[in-house]
Amino acid sequence: MPIKRKPCCLDGGPIRAEKSVRRALQIMPGSSPKHICFFLPSLAGGGAEKLIVDLANTFAGLDHRVSILCGQAEGPNLSRVSEDVEIIDLQRSHVFACIVPIWRYLNRENPSAIMANMSHANVAVLLASIFSFFFKGRVIVQEVAPIEKGRNEHNAFRETMVLFLMRVLYSRASSVIGISQSIHEEIERLIWLTVKDLRTIPGFVDIKLATSHQDEAVPCPWLMEKNCPVIIAVGRMSSEKGFDTLLKSIALVREDRPVRLVILGEGDLRGELEALTVDLGIADDVLMPGFVDNPAAWLSRSDVFVLSSTFEGFGIVVAEALSARCNIITTDCNQGPMDIIGGGEFGTIVPVNDPVGMADGIKTRLDHPLSEEVLSTRAREFDLSVVAQKYLDTILGRINAKEALPQSDTMLQFITGRSLRLLTVTSIGTFLAYVAQMTVARILDVETFGYYAYIMTMLGVLTFIAQFGFDYLFMRFVPIYKASGEVKKLSFCLVSGFATVFAFGAILSFVTGEFYVIAQFDQWPSIFFEGMWIGVFIVPLLVMLYVLQAVMTGCQKYVLGKMFTEIGRPLLYLLGIGAFIVLGVQPQLQDMLTLNLIVVAGLAVVGFFVLRKVLPELTLKGFRIETKLLKEWYGISFPLFLYAIPTMLILQIDTLFLGAILGPGAVGTYWAAAKVATLAAFPLYAVNTVVAPMIAKNHAQGESFLSVMRHSTFFSVIMCLGVCVVFLGFGETILGLFGPEYVAAMPIVYVLAAGYLLATLLGPVDYALVMTGYEKFSAFATGAGLLLCVALNYILIPEYQTMGAAFATAASLVMIRVILMLGVWRYHGILMFMPMLKKR
Repeated sequence: MPIKRKPCCLDGGPIRAEKSVRRALQIMPGSSPKHICFFLPSLAGGGAEKLIVDLANTFAGLDHRVSILCGQAEGPNLSRVSEDVEIIDLQRSHVFACIVPIWRYLNRENPSAIMANMSHANVAVLLASIFSFFFKGRVIVQEVAPIEKGRNEHNAFRETMVLFLMRVLYSRASSVIGISQSIHEEIERLIWLTVKDLRTIPGFVDIKLATSHQDEAVPCPWLMEKNCPVIIAVGRMSSEKGFDTLLKSIALVREDRPVRLVILGEGDLRGELEALTVDLGIADDVLMPGFVDNPAAWLSRSDVFVLSSTFEGFGIVVAEALSARCNIITTDCNQGPMDIIGGGEFGTIVPVNDPVGMADGIKTRLDHPLSEEVLSTRAREFDLSVVAQKYLDTILGRINAKEALPQSDTMLQFITGRSLRLLTVTSIGTFLAYVAQMTVARILDVETFGYYAYIMTMLGVLTFIAQFGFDYLFMRFVPIYKASGEVKKLSFCLVSGFATVFAFGAILSFVTGEFYVIAQFDQWPSIFFEGMWIGVFIVPLLVMLYVLQAVMTGCQKYVLGKMFTEIGRPLLYLLGIGAFIVLGVQPQLQDMLTLNLIVVAGLAVVGFFVLRKVLPELTLKGFRIETKLLKEWYGISFPLFLYAIPTMLILQIDTLFLGAILGPGAVGTYWAAAKVATLAAFPLYAVNTVVAPMIAKNHAQGESFLSVMRHSTFFSVIMCLGVCVVFLGFGETILGLFGPEYVAAMPIVYVLAAGYLLATLLGPVDYALVMTGYEKFSAFATGAGLLLCVALNYILIPEYQTMGAAFATAASLVMIRVILMLGVWRYHGILMFMPMLKKR
């Protein structure tokens, strides 16, 4: 059975929270006390143990019942525990041997919350809580050190298993805390599943308690009767603390002036460090008194504190040095220490493992010390009364709306909810479009339907080109201008964009129509050319419609934007076909295209009226052409245009090549199969539509969008797999709706769907670049894919016909996504397909 004991505290009495702390924490004595439990492998002298002990003492002083479960209740921090804190000695030397005792305790006591703050201890607590049927409290885990850098390479297997369990189990925690922003980001990158509540809370110092001990005597004549500067360092004597570098730097400083060094702490490397002082000839000027209960008195009497670590989680000792008004030098080891000294404003930053740089920093700080007032003012930002409230709110589940970070599950719900709406709209629209296309396929013969498919494909290509990248431009800048309230820029952006795409669409479609008339392909009938000229009038209107959809997306009116293109267009088209049938008219190719023109024109007019409702702040008052801004937008849109063209052509060039090599009449069956296969890409397109403005907004505000990418990828892959399963079971039935002669094209559906699935696995890598200013790299990737697509179509279609076209399209799509994935890794350090890797 565990042994319960309450040791004496530092001064022989209970350490209770002062009244000022009670007011700061907004807790009055006797107000709904909770049972808060902590778990530590031991009470060793590290910063992680000290943080837990300080929290336990503080919460116990606020009349909460506080327990510390210890694998072994021994170590330097044992004497610091308040009498009001219950210590349960589990008498287990190995952390994972504590799982069963923790499980028993949780079932028996059912505390309000349990917290741990070291990776292996976190895993043990999570495993125990998962199987504790009667435990209903919260589980909080914290990381106080870099996860990957802090791994013990001497026990690689155990560390690998712990990391794997962290990836899987952290999603079960009520809250996950990173002690610095860099550790927050590392957790976000490493953990595979959704973390419910991930936030950053720094370490802290009880300044009032530390100040009360600063005047105490210390057993060191160098500090009590100082006759030369004293440098001090605090920490466990282990390799990551970099004390060997510190000793070498002290030897260099002593070549210029007298100086002494004190290192507080114990560890396995004491013997090696003592031997190094002898080798460097500084043994008489280096003191290693071991672990001390009151480092504040030592720090307050020293001239400079040096953190020489190769990596740190937060570096609470840096904050302690600030509170002692000691000048600070820290290595560039992690974001935590750099945050504490304000990026160099309240201390000196030197390179890691650089004795010369550290020696120069020590001499500079000795010659030009910061004032005590400046140091103590900065230290108050990490005072117990300020930071402990955030820990208590997290432990008890009280979320301060101003302080709490966005929750990962909220983000997943947002992406999933919006994407499902878009998928619903797209599914309805796709069903209507398929009914319309199948009706057209049954009204027209196969060859005429081939001409129809070829013309519609050509119109799609021209429409996409005519957008000139303004669709991406609107998705990127509309949310930014709207959020910042820059109405004039927003209005000018939309007016100039609409004018550009309409003019470009009209010119492009007219030139294309003239080309087909001049070319006069002998084998193509006159109905084809008549249809192309009708298409000339469709393109500029269709361009306006798709750009309107992009503006709606930028305003996060995803469903409203899709209603015009995904539902409105096929629905009205289908109603028009129905009118032909009711009137007993046998429509021809020209009739179908004229109907398309009427539908698109009507939707474009309605769309502009809706836009005025969505963006009522739009105004032409004081409108004037800003040439500089226009050049900037064109400079951005042109690379986006270069990116968009290959993307669209890859999806259409197979049809165009088939028509050019085998004749437009051969396009019909392939086009029907390609339309069916596109269902597998709908989840990716729907999710990308949701996340594009989110990525742009997060990047503009300097926030990470890694969670956006992970959650969107997870959702889109699941949905895409579902569509592929449907193809395996009912693919022939779906394709047969076009007519029995189209069923033979089912292998084309399988090849294209496989390509879409592989592309979906890599996530929204295109928008991670296009929405963050790397459109030139995106254009390079899609350009390379287009060249591959052209080459493969040219080589494979004569030999394998429609199957060759399908393979060319699928291979090109996958290659583009792989290049874009490498670009995201290069520019953002995110490797979506292999989350266990990181950019070096």
